[in-house]
Amino acid sequence: VWQTMPDEDGAYDLQSLSLVPLMVELGIELDQFEEEERGGLLSRDSVGNNVLQNLSSMTSDLDSKKDDEEYCELLENSILDIMKQLREKKHFKKDDIRGHGLLNCVCCNKTKFFPEKLFRFLLDWDPTALTARYNLSKFENGSWLPIHYSTNSAGIQGFLSVFEEGLLNYPEKLGFVFHEGQENDGRIREIAYQEACKKYGVDLVTREILYRIVKCPVTNTDTFLLSVAADKEFHLDSLYLLLQKDPAAILRFLGGGSNNESNCDTFTTGRKTGERKRWNPVGNVRNEGNAHSIVY
Repeated sequence: VWQTMPDEDGAYDLQSLSLVPLMVELGIELDQFEEEERGGLLSRDSVGNNVLQNLSSMTSDLDSKKDDEEYCELLENSILDIMKQLREKKHFKKDDIRGHGLLNCVCCNKTKFFPEKLFRFLLDWDPTALTARYNLSKFENGSWLPIHYSTNSAGIQGFLSVFEEGLLNYPEKLGFVFHEGQENDGRIREIAYQEACKKYGVDLVTREILYRIVKCPVTNTDTFLLSVAADKEFHLDSLYLLLQKDPAAILRFLGGGSNNESNCDTFTTGRKTGERKRWNPVGNVRNEGNAHSIVY
């Protein structure tokens, strides 16, 4: 159960997966693991991942089933149910999300299917996980944010979902889309915007990011500008390149006041109070194939 792998058809045994909560209970009851391993939940497999990390990244490990959306949703629902059971029994704790880079695992999805429900389950429980830097290849805290990992996805929707939530929770950081990542040896990893442009195309990515920034701008312009100037991880060159695509965007973005309020849905960081209103980042667009055409 702990090291469940896809079968030759690229599918997981969902019945075996459903036994994880029971196996944790038995592991604790029979004293089969060290206390810090929580009945085996945090024990590591042959490549160094624990069970929570494996569960969080399962939708990324699919092979022939990667394009089977119905199966992907079924797998996601099964994982979500397991995590909820583990949380209810207090085996799965809030600190695990950041401590083991679980949101990073979810975002590192190489298939077209993005596990939106699993992503939001973890994010709603701990919104600060968007700021968690983790190195999944070395199973330790590192310098890669969830939005960096989201550019691994075969489709752009995962990247945009992570960016939207980052913009909603950390508007002064512009959702970390212009923040650098670093390898443990100090080498700079390209920012998420640059990686997304390589993967999905400069025009599409720039258009989608600009639209979301303009649609829900930061209300306190002075605070935003000071944040950008003071934040050493903010890649100003990339922000400049982005605005080059639409010079007028900076005027709309910094406009502030009632015009902005009339042009976008309520924009709030209500997670701090436990209440948050959703906003529609693609409310006023024309659909052109897989891209959006902005209508101002």
